[in-house]
Amino acid sequence: MKKEQVKTLSVIDVGTSKVLTAIGEIDSSGDLNIIGLGSSPNEGMKKVL
Repeated sequence: MKKEQVKTLSVIDVGTSKVLTAIGEIDSSGDLNIIGLGSSPNEGMKKVL
């Protein structure tokens, strides 16, 4: 029996007011399954123009 191949993806969005993350898996049929989401306030970044 062949083991199903799953690819894991992660995304991080660092902004001036918050940091967002998402983790997902792409299964062998090409479907994306979100397995985790996160959000946290960010007070250490300043926008420079």
